[in-house]
Amino acid sequence: MSGSTRPWLLLFAVLLSVAAATLCWWPRGAAPPVVLEDEASGAGRTNPESAPIGAARTEAPVAERTGIADETAAPRLRVRVVVAATGEPVAAAGVCHVPADFGEQGQRPAEARALAEQAPLRTDSAGFTELALQPGRAELLFCRHGDLWAEAIAWRVPEDGAPVVLELRDDLTLRVLVLGPAGEPVAGAPVTVAAPERMNGRELLVGGNLQQPTGADGLATFAHLQARVGSPTVLALLDLPLPERALANVDLAHLPREPVVLRLPATGSLTLRLDDGQGPYVPDRLLLVAIEDRTPGNPPLQHTYPMRDGVLALPHLALSRRLSVKIDCDWCRGEQLVDGPVTAGEHLEVALHVVRQPVLTGRLVDEARAPLAGENWQAVYAAGEWTSYHVWFETDAAGRFRMPLPAVFTASSELMAVIVPADKGGAATRTARIALPDWILQQPKDLDLGDVVVAPPPVVVDGVVVDQQGAPLAGVKLRVQEHRDGIRETAIDSNVESDEGGRFSIRAFLPAKGLHLVAEKTMHQAQDVPITRGQRDLRVVMPATGRIVAKVLLDAGLPTRLLLASCTEGASGHTQTWGCHLAIEDGLLTFDDVTPGTATLALRPVGESEPVWSAASVAVRGGEVTTLPEIDLRGRLRAVRVRTLDDERHPVLEASVRLDPDRGGAREQPVTHDGALQLLLHRPIRCVVHADGRANALLTDLFADAEVTLHAALSLELQLQQPPPEAPLQLEAVVELAGVGAAAHSEHDRQWRDSSDLYEFGDGRSLSSASGVVGADGRARLLLPVPGTWKLRWRLRRGDVSVDLDGAPTELVLGAAAGPVSVAVAPAALATALQRLR
Repeated sequence: MSGSTRPWLLLFAVLLSVAAATLCWWPRGAAPPVVLEDEASGAGRTNPESAPIGAARTEAPVAERTGIADETAAPRLRVRVVVAATGEPVAAAGVCHVPADFGEQGQRPAEARALAEQAPLRTDSAGFTELALQPGRAELLFCRHGDLWAEAIAWRVPEDGAPVVLELRDDLTLRVLVLGPAGEPVAGAPVTVAAPERMNGRELLVGGNLQQPTGADGLATFAHLQARVGSPTVLALLDLPLPERALANVDLAHLPREPVVLRLPATGSLTLRLDDGQGPYVPDRLLLVAIEDRTPGNPPLQHTYPMRDGVLALPHLALSRRLSVKIDCDWCRGEQLVDGPVTAGEHLEVALHVVRQPVLTGRLVDEARAPLAGENWQAVYAAGEWTSYHVWFETDAAGRFRMPLPAVFTASSELMAVIVPADKGGAATRTARIALPDWILQQPKDLDLGDVVVAPPPVVVDGVVVDQQGAPLAGVKLRVQEHRDGIRETAIDSNVESDEGGRFSIRAFLPAKGLHLVAEKTMHQAQDVPITRGQRDLRVVMPATGRIVAKVLLDAGLPTRLLLASCTEGASGHTQTWGCHLAIEDGLLTFDDVTPGTATLALRPVGESEPVWSAASVAVRGGEVTTLPEIDLRGRLRAVRVRTLDDERHPVLEASVRLDPDRGGAREQPVTHDGALQLLLHRPIRCVVHADGRANALLTDLFADAEVTLHAALSLELQLQQPPPEAPLQLEAVVELAGVGAAAHSEHDRQWRDSSDLYEFGDGRSLSSASGVVGADGRARLLLPVPGTWKLRWRLRRGDVSVDLDGAPTELVLGAAAGPVSVAVAPAALATALQRLR
């Protein structure tokens, strides 16, 4: 039974990952990424961080400075301030601390409050100071010393008593100016600053970014970037549905004195309000809204926004956008196509229709009917074969709870939920099972479960997990499956882990027959053991896997993140791939958890089709280490940068490159966000550089730094002789240079090419696709790569259905002259195509 992935759980996972990353970062003085913008804290554009800490203030008593009356009851946190460049301690540095507010992105009003309300703690001659840390509350620590700044988040006092280190660095402030189509400042434009690795291709990842709206002067100011962005360069962008990305790359080592300018085209505004059919709907929690730009003729790009109180305001939206808006969370579901504003300044209010999930309420009590107050629990729902879903909730002072019914049930679902503690640790010592009524699938009505009794379930199986040498194994995941009628279904309340001594105990209410215990340490260390209900002291012996190691010699400074290591097992054909910045440590390449047998290993630059090194039929034995001969790649790999420029020699910020374009297979496409593609090569190679709306550039025998000009594509205007009665439609043109036969490629590669806008293979066998919207006037505008004689194949599309458009020109000569070229389509051919679309 596998866990379903839902956006709310995705957000929860993002928040957990942010917290985990913070725990790793805070000893080095780095601040955690802030996940969601808080409108209440982002109302102004003031920069409180620039206010100096008053060195002349009178030192206050510790209890007064920390704001904690009984400091003996609070754990003591040691803080040390050093200069990052030298590691030297700083004496008499002022340290302030306030509760960390993760809703404050890009600006920190809490700092202004701290400076106004408390005197800073002063460091001693060794750079140390102390504060009383209130349990259960994260603290933001910050320090200004002259022109230097440091900050960190403290979650708890380290067990070893190590101090939180604040590393002072040059204080960096980035100003971003947003201008409208006439060069006027734009207020309220949401500006995002993120590290380049926060981009997944061209999509900005949720979480870990700084966000701030522009003020009345069109400016957004981001202070202390050296502490809040863990990369040498940052992206400043408008994360909005726009036909062309408004984006700039900034090198923090050469921060510009003048504001970075982002230009916003003419826009309107859109407000989305949830409606459940009975009026406005306000969910109990914040939720995420996925908005995908599906405007015909534009590549799809998805944006994700937090929605509070059932309302999402988009104050700046490009004109004539067709948007797919989707909400899929615990509390409600809905998906709707929305046509945005068409004139500058137009504002639209749209009711987004959602199906509200039933809400389950009740009171958790123990066997003596005493309420279980203020505790964290999770409900695990069985929703059919191989599906489970977890919903977390907390009881109030009276033991009452409120949680939504997840939207995973079908007519064949088992309407069952198991309630267990949110942090089971080992066995679920207290459990309750809830059988839901059938009508809950048809009626969106809330259900009061009354008192839900939580009690210890009976032991199904217990025992110990050991390796083949008999040593206990901790952290082995165990669960019970029921095998019946060819189906294997995991009991939803039977997941535990073995403890430090390898011991485990599974308590659950399960049938008597067909039970199996599944134990998994890693992907290939797994066992499936038939058991009987109530079986005790079971000994589970885990199979041994092998390890492969090899010494790798690389040139100093080589970007190992651009080198991939892969291991393919001979028996299963399963391949594991890592970036070498993760797979190589201290010069040693390691492949762990390899199934005994043989394996094929390879090192391959990102995007390459040929490995720089490989080894076939490597013997792997369980419980043993296979050591390979030394891999010497010194002098064999070269880091190459390709600058991408437009016709006016401005950087093209979002270009991608396809290495070995004539070879099939799915491979990575390195993407640049700063106008320079970085590649790792081990041979001269042919590649094609591509950017939306531009002609592709061919590079042959690339093995050194280069630059390419991505020319603006030629404009082609198609005029239908008779306007279509049903507009708008999407028109697609698949084009090929006349007189050249297309080479045979795999079906996967052909699919990839046909879906890529203006992609050219660069070897004379050009195959590209272009698309545009046919309006009510019968015209469509498309872009073709370069001048020449083109063969064309036309298609009309509505949604996911497309048909060939016969009667359109099949050959076209395009010159370099500017201006659209008009061609015509016969009415009969258009009528036939429209009929087939219906």
